[in-house]
Amino acid sequence: VLSAVAGVEGVVVDLKGSCAVVTGSADEAALVAAVEGAGFRARVAGGPPTTTLSVEGMMCSHCTGKVEQVLSAVAGVEGVVVDLKGSCAVVTGSADEAALVEAVVDAGFKAALASGAADEAGGARGGAPEGRGGALAAEAPASLEAVAVEISASPLPGSPIPPKAGKDSSAALLLPRSALGTSPARSKQTKKAEESGGSVTLGVGGMTCDSCRTGVERCLAAQPGVTSAAVSLMGRRALVSFDPSLVSPAKLAEAVQSLGFDATVIDDGESPLSAGPLSSSALSREALSWRRQFLGSLVFSVPVFVIAMALPVDTFGGGEALPGLPWRTLLLWLLVTPVQFGFGCQFYRRAFRALSHGSSNMDVLVALGSSAAYGYSVVTVAVAVSYGEEGGGQACFETASMLITFILLGKYLEASAKRKTSEALSKLVSLVPPTALLCPPGSLPGAGGDDGDEAARSVPVADLRTGDVVQVPPGAQLPVDGEVVHGSSEVNEHMVTGEPVPVPKAEGAQVIGGTLNCSGALWVRVGAVGNETVLAKIMKVVSDAQMRRPDVQAFADRISSVFVPAVVALALLTWASWAALLSLELLPDLSMHGWHRASSLAFMFGCAVLVIACPCAMGLATPTAVMVGTGVGAERGILFKGGDVLEAASRVTAVVFDKTGTLTSCKLRVVDAAPWLPGLTRAQLLELAGSAESASEHPIGKAIAAHARAQGLRVAAPECYRACAGYGLTCRVGASEVLLGNREWLGRHGVSLSAAQEAQVAPLEAEGKTIVLAARDGQLAGAVTLADTLKPEAAAVLSQLREMGVQLWICSGDNERTVRHLAQQLGVANFTACVSPSGKAEKVAALQAVGEVVAMVGDGINDAPALAQADLGVAIGGGTDVAIETADVVLLNSDLGGVAVALHLARAVMRRIRLNFVWAFGYNIVGLPLAAGLFYPAYQIHLPPMFAGAAMALSSVSVVCSSLLLRCYRPPKLPRHCAAQLDGAASTRASVEV
Repeated sequence: VLSAVAGVEGVVVDLKGSCAVVTGSADEAALVAAVEGAGFRARVAGGPPTTTLSVEGMMCSHCTGKVEQVLSAVAGVEGVVVDLKGSCAVVTGSADEAALVEAVVDAGFKAALASGAADEAGGARGGAPEGRGGALAAEAPASLEAVAVEISASPLPGSPIPPKAGKDSSAALLLPRSALGTSPARSKQTKKAEESGGSVTLGVGGMTCDSCRTGVERCLAAQPGVTSAAVSLMGRRALVSFDPSLVSPAKLAEAVQSLGFDATVIDDGESPLSAGPLSSSALSREALSWRRQFLGSLVFSVPVFVIAMALPVDTFGGGEALPGLPWRTLLLWLLVTPVQFGFGCQFYRRAFRALSHGSSNMDVLVALGSSAAYGYSVVTVAVAVSYGEEGGGQACFETASMLITFILLGKYLEASAKRKTSEALSKLVSLVPPTALLCPPGSLPGAGGDDGDEAARSVPVADLRTGDVVQVPPGAQLPVDGEVVHGSSEVNEHMVTGEPVPVPKAEGAQVIGGTLNCSGALWVRVGAVGNETVLAKIMKVVSDAQMRRPDVQAFADRISSVFVPAVVALALLTWASWAALLSLELLPDLSMHGWHRASSLAFMFGCAVLVIACPCAMGLATPTAVMVGTGVGAERGILFKGGDVLEAASRVTAVVFDKTGTLTSCKLRVVDAAPWLPGLTRAQLLELAGSAESASEHPIGKAIAAHARAQGLRVAAPECYRACAGYGLTCRVGASEVLLGNREWLGRHGVSLSAAQEAQVAPLEAEGKTIVLAARDGQLAGAVTLADTLKPEAAAVLSQLREMGVQLWICSGDNERTVRHLAQQLGVANFTACVSPSGKAEKVAALQAVGEVVAMVGDGINDAPALAQADLGVAIGGGTDVAIETADVVLLNSDLGGVAVALHLARAVMRRIRLNFVWAFGYNIVGLPLAAGLFYPAYQIHLPPMFAGAAMALSSVSVVCSSLLLRCYRPPKLPRHCAAQLDGAASTRASVEV
């Protein structure tokens, strides 16, 4: 609605900040009226002044990050936005201008104060609003006048309930990019900096279980100035919001390192999947490191196993190196020691650091178990040598060695499996080629060059800048996002959007980096590079999804917090109980199976309990499934913004669909125009309607304006334009006051249809056509009829959702007859018609009030309130920025089949998570009694500590492998029958709301 106001040149809307920044020469009152016409409260905001600097020498996002960093450090700066394309920086606050220029120059760039920029950006309209509004106003180019409009979170009376609390849109995809050419990612960084002081992403390596994650989270949260900290076990990252005046990112990294983990600060310009511990190379290095350690320990452990388990006791002649110390025991001691204190040293370091900070993890159990076995053996030998008695042969050195070796084997297998969980995400990184063919200016075919081939030179993709032109030969992958300026071809976008059929591309078409050029050569003007590309944003959404955990993880978190202390207590209880039973000879018939001392048997049972219990399997049950599930979704063009989103999607019981652009193809065309005003011709009616709609962004308005131009009619720019979402518009065309919209909109202005006119439009509406009524100077002028077609997959998708047990609704602002016709075609029994954007949100709230878990599927600005209100918002890929920002799930293409696949995949992921928990808890429930020796008195069944350690290691591997089975996911096959074949009985059962 703001873009449609006369004089507007650019708009940036911030959902969370409840404000919008408009550039251009539009009237402030018209801007406020337009927003209020859409059902929201609005006012022009004021705030601190802004200063604009021209900055030369910036080449990439790293440069902009550096400039932003040095400017933010200047006293008096409240917000900074750096525009790479515009070669400028806009600073909000009262900082000295000379200090700002000096800071940029010291950083290695040329800088100067843009003349008049400060007055234009901040003074002409009274400045920008404080906080987020100030940052948004700063995003306006210096050459344009900017006005900040603050939009209240509470809509006007009759509007929907505000967006639900906790709705996180920080990982939103902003497609298409803003007309201002600013960086959505940079805007979000500014928002975080102003709301929480600052934010940083840390790469954290070495976390092995959920106890580790919890420990890192608590450590970061305890640092001065930290307002929030979220740690992802599988993502190996920590997202921290903090006050830069109290703590620095380096200090936060040091705090994590003090716990025994690796921690690095991930630069804003780095891809979350190509840098840090989640990168493919980092995961490969980790797996190789565990492999080397396992093989190293195996060199010592194989001889230990052979000597202790395979060879006869008298293999070495039965002699003794010292009285009470057989040669066999001494050799085992010498072989085990390097394993215990060499390859096992890492467990000691991490266990000590964890305990020193008041936490416990799996390393504590491993260190305790192996130390107990090794220490028990040393004490046994020392006692035997001291008294010169037999007994040194009763040592169990092999237990310590084999325990550590099995743990290292499990870690290697687990790291290898974890690497496979992120393969789907790593494939996204490999889609972008490392180099591109850069065309110098004037080298395009037909632009003074030959054919453009000889002039093009290969350059690294990182060196490309916005506005450069690159050549993409057939069979090559597109290096960047941009616009085709020459050539035509077909582009395979399946790897990004999931679209199975190559998409034709010609001059003016938008292309996505990482997609495959199939048939012809293309020349593409670079529109986005680095983190601003669609592919980079997809990776960020998927990566950030690991930071949002589903509620089911909270149960595992509570258990993990007390798991290790409880296991240590149980191990001590087991040892004490067996020692007491055997010492008091309460089990006189118990066969010792070679253990001649009660203390030895009691120790074995206690040690086995200590090492078999594993918190890792519980900690990995959820994040591994979420990572694989979000990766599978990304491969199919479905982006889940968090693990909590997967959980919400799995519980959906009702789906509400918008009509235009969601269920229909949105390829509206004018099929008729009926003038009703005496003396008004059909051409004049189309000219009047086309002129009024020429400023509209709605599909209906665009279709009418395009049809008028195609007919060769004169389409004039409207004045005093005001649109009311879901109803219509009012404006002035020439000397005439024009109304365009539905019956209710005209009725509000005292214009109504006669019985004859109603009889004329009713059959058209019954056929599913859309009628737009036009009035001139308070008199009904005529009606424009438009037709749209259902998406070919719509009926089958809705039929599939019905089979999944989901209640279906259609919610549209169109008239009741048109919506009824569409519902009958699709076999949908429930629909609402003639509803405003607030009415859609109210319908969602009403369904929630009766216990339904509601998903809203839409694509337009008027769907944003309902998307925010719903338990699950699903935005169609071709939708607006606001819809995509508000939604929890983004479909990268316009295929409705993604809705059914998203819900089906979410259910599959949650089933896998529950199965993982069953296995993790079942393993401990079965393993602990077996290790404690409960079955030994009756059945002589026991589990030696070394094999208990192997079971512990393999339990984590089994959970990861269970999650990996999600990679075999197959979407549901859409039913062959179509809901349009249903008989008329459906209409008699329909629930209709108008």
